Amino acid sequence: MVFPGKKGKKVEMPPLQRFKYISDLNIGTYSIQLFREKATKTGEKMVRVFDAEANALIAKAAGKLKEMGIEKPGFVGLVKTGAHAERPPESEDFWYTRCASLMRQAYVNSEVGTHRMRRHYGGRKNFGVRPEHHVPAGGSTIRKAFQALEKAGLMEKAPKGRKLTAKGASLLDKSASELKG
Repeated sequence: MVFPGKKGKKVEMPPLQRFKYISDLNIGTYSIQLFREKATKTGEKMVRVFDAEANALIAKAAGKLKEMGIEKPGFVGLVKTGAHAERPPESEDFWYTRCASLMRQAYVNSEVGTHRMRRHYGGRKNFGVRPEHHVPAGGSTIRKAFQALEKAGLMEKAPKGRKLTAKGASLLDKSASELKG
């Protein structure tokens, strides 16, 4: 690709590779927008997780996780997801959907922990005639999902919780591009 460089001269951009800093380019001044677009060989903008609709992306990623054979604990489908739920999840793919959702949350928020995800997946508990209030989801399902994703190499431990690995981010980006493509 050729981009305008210093003083109007055209500068050849090196082959696609990741640069840690914009100063590593050594090819003149580019606008930050051009650098961040991560243009592909065809010149199109790279589709990322933020460009795809969340529910469709999670469903697509859940299908890929199922194909990968992420280990599903025996208690999934037999227990409720938290004190706010009246019954266990009815979907057979609940485990893979929850894992994909956790991966998306890690992508969007960079680091997530069990406590934060318990609050995210919690809901209103019905106390009969007393007022309802929010209660967190059960932590075991979330913790086991994190452990299964770590074992598959899609997530890793971080100083405050867990974060997505390059392999996990790539899986979500590819799912997003398949949805948009």
